[in-house]
Amino acid sequence: MVRRLLASFGIGSAKVDTLLTSRTLRPGERLEGIVHLRGGQAEQRVLGIYLDLMTHVEHDDRLSAHRVARFDLDEDVRLGAGQEAEVLFGFVLPPYTPSTLAPDPRRTARSQVWLRTGLAVAWGLDPQDSDPLEVLPLPAVEVALEGVRQAGFRLEGVRNATQLMLQGAWLSLPLPVLQTFSFVPTGGYQGRLDKLELTLSDLGEELEFVLQLDQSTSGLGGLISDIRDTDESVQRLRFPADLAEPALVRQRLEEALEQGGV
Repeated sequence: MVRRLLASFGIGSAKVDTLLTSRTLRPGERLEGIVHLRGGQAEQRVLGIYLDLMTHVEHDDRLSAHRVARFDLDEDVRLGAGQEAEVLFGFVLPPYTPSTLAPDPRRTARSQVWLRTGLAVAWGLDPQDSDPLEVLPLPAVEVALEGVRQAGFRLEGVRNATQLMLQGAWLSLPLPVLQTFSFVPTGGYQGRLDKLELTLSDLGEELEFVLQLDQSTSGLGGLISDIRDTDESVQRLRFPADLAEPALVRQRLEEALEQGGV
C-alpha cells in the first residue's frame, strides 16, 4: 500500500525510455522506434502512451516549448513491480516540422526539435522521456536557401513562431509552426540592406515564403525611413513544391529586391 502511494507521487513509479531507429530525418519521412517500459516498486496500470513532437517557439524575445504534433498509442498495459514491456511505434514527420538548421554548426541550434514520450498512468504522475532529433529541411527548402546564398547573402539565424509580425500586427498563417530564416548581405547589397527574412508560410501545391526586407538605415534616405518606420517591406515569393533550381530563387529574389527599391 505504501509503495503504491509513493508511486502515485512519482517515487518508485514506472519508467519509460524511447529508443529511436534514427535521430536524423526530414519532414515527410517515417520516425520509428521502441518505447521501453519498466515497472516500478508497485504494480501500475498504463492507460496510454503519447508521443509529442516538440520545438521551441519565440514570442517577444522569449523562448517556450511548443507541441508541434501528438501521436497516441492506444496501449493499455498493466506493469507489475519491475516488469518490462516494449511497444513498437512509427509515424510520418509532419511536413511543417521545423528544421534544426543552425547558421554555425559549432553552436547549438536555436531551433531545436525533440520527441517527448509520456505514459498516462492511473493514480500517479505521468513518467516522461525526451529524445533530441536532427530535422533536415525539406529538399525544396534547401534549394530555396541555396538560391538566397547565391544571391549574395549569408544565413544569420533561424527561429520558430506560431504567428508572424507583419507591419506592426500579428498575423496567423496556415502552418501551425512558422520557421523564419534571417540573412545578412555579403556582396553587392551591403550598405543597401541590413537583412532579409524568409518565413516559410505555406506547403500546399506551392512553396510560399513571406519575404521581409529590412533596408539599410545609413544615409539621409535611410534615416527618414527609419523615423517613419517604413524601412521594412513585405512581399510573397512562390515556387513549385518540387523546386530544384537555386537559380530560379535567385532570379525571383533579385526581382523582389529591385521592386522593393533596394
